[in-house]
Amino acid sequence: MKSCHIFRIGLFLLMAAVTVTTVPAATVQITGPTVISSPGTYVLTQDISTSKSPAIAIQSSNVVFDGNGHTIDGVDAGSSFGILVNANSGPLTGVTVKNVGLTDWYDGIYLKNVNGAQVKSITATSNVRAGISLRSANDNVISGCTSSGNGQGFYVWSQCSRNRIESCTMSGNADAGLWLASTGRTSSGIVYDSTGNQILGNTVTGNGRMGLYVDFSNGNTLRGNRVSNNPGKQIYLDYSSNVNIESNTVSSGGEQGIYLYDADGCSITGNTISGSRDNGLYVSSTSGLTITGNTISGNGVGGIVLNGEATIPANKNTVSSNTVRDNGQRGIFICRSSDNTITNNLFSNPVNVVFGGTCGPSTWSGQLQAGSSIVGGSSLGGNFWGTPSGTGFSEKTVDANRDGICDKSYVLNSANTDHLPLARPIVGVTTVTPVQTTTTTPPSTLPVVPTTQTTVPPIELPTSSPTEEITVILPPVTQNATFSPIPGAEGAPLDHDGDGLYEDVSGNGRMDFSDVTLFFNNIETVQNNYPVGIFDFNNNDRIDFSDVNELFYSL
Repeated sequence: MKSCHIFRIGLFLLMAAVTVTTVPAATVQITGPTVISSPGTYVLTQDISTSKSPAIAIQSSNVVFDGNGHTIDGVDAGSSFGILVNANSGPLTGVTVKNVGLTDWYDGIYLKNVNGAQVKSITATSNVRAGISLRSANDNVISGCTSSGNGQGFYVWSQCSRNRIESCTMSGNADAGLWLASTGRTSSGIVYDSTGNQILGNTVTGNGRMGLYVDFSNGNTLRGNRVSNNPGKQIYLDYSSNVNIESNTVSSGGEQGIYLYDADGCSITGNTISGSRDNGLYVSSTSGLTITGNTISGNGVGGIVLNGEATIPANKNTVSSNTVRDNGQRGIFICRSSDNTITNNLFSNPVNVVFGGTCGPSTWSGQLQAGSSIVGGSSLGGNFWGTPSGTGFSEKTVDANRDGICDKSYVLNSANTDHLPLARPIVGVTTVTPVQTTTTTPPSTLPVVPTTQTTVPPIELPTSSPTEEITVILPPVTQNATFSPIPGAEGAPLDHDGDGLYEDVSGNGRMDFSDVTLFFNNIETVQNNYPVGIFDFNNNDRIDFSDVNELFYSL
């Protein structure tokens, strides 16, 4: 019993000793250039201005360095570092650097041979090479930092994988907001050793050359970034494949919005690309892309370019469910490019398709199937072909059975045809069986006044039951003038109420769907051969498809 009592006392003392040894070390205050070689928390208590490099050298794992809002200022010396996180033996882990300003160094902060670090709330300005630089650094998270007025905002180069850069601002840097690269060309060939990095939710604006530049690097993600007002390319992929470019807002660029060169297998999804001086999305010598769900509008020259070189084509790309509209000259330019699949896109540009060089056939329509098209129709097939003036193929071609598909194929050139071009949808119309002595047919798809919105609004028409009569019996004719019958009409157009508008287009003594259909099918004949005033139902001093709509709504 006595020995058991002694054992319990010994165990208690041992536990007490263990508890004492786990008390964390006190915070270390820093007032000047320092080498940190032991784990712990280090807090900067004042600004530092020095020519010594690195001003702060972190050579240990499990270090927290808190700049406490102070600035570390250098003298722009070559190969100088405000903060250098690096060890001579093995990678460092568990390092956090936060709340510090870094200015006038070669690199503001340089992480080399560091894994799993956190860098946050750093302000890096006026550094020669980069505000924030990484090499041989993996699985690090850099967030909430501002890098401006440097050579590069971020320089992530050689053996850097699975890093995450998020919610940062990269502005006013001399070259690029971010340059992400692998080792690249070597004597043994190209080395791709920077993969799986994520560039998320950053603001990249006003840099001297480019916004986001990904060079010789595979399998990275650029998502949710706001990239604007960079005079060169806003997002540039160079020899970088299998990159996800997703949900970025790219605007007001000097050259292209997004440019890919030899970047096979990338996914470009859900981006908004506008205001570039050249083309919104330029694909050069790149195959196997998925380009879907993007809005590409208001760019100076065009929306999309698929351009191959003589020895490196741009083939087998999928372009689907994009809105490509109101670009300066054209919707899509295809040159030395074949075997692409281009379906369910909305094109509305002065010229929608231009071919250059040698182009083989591409697929412009899939199998007809039920589903909501990009313009809200009930069928999926090909593409919607509009123009800013409202006179595109899909806006002029009849869809008599209202299945959402034009009744004619759209021939682009001898090798390329959209066999199932989308029609502008009419919402709320059911089959009508008139009870009058003449049989009327349902109206064809009725184009509306061109819109500058991103989507094409459907025409909403009143519904009717299969037996409902939609015929208006007009009063006796009071005619101001007599005109020749429109082709296919029963008689000359009539003005029954003396208002100067000839609503009875078919001349059959009634206002019914035959008037709308006849007017729609002969719009060009009416424009060229009849006075404007008699069919100007919307009072805009011209005869156009909006007059067809007005006549329909008057039934």
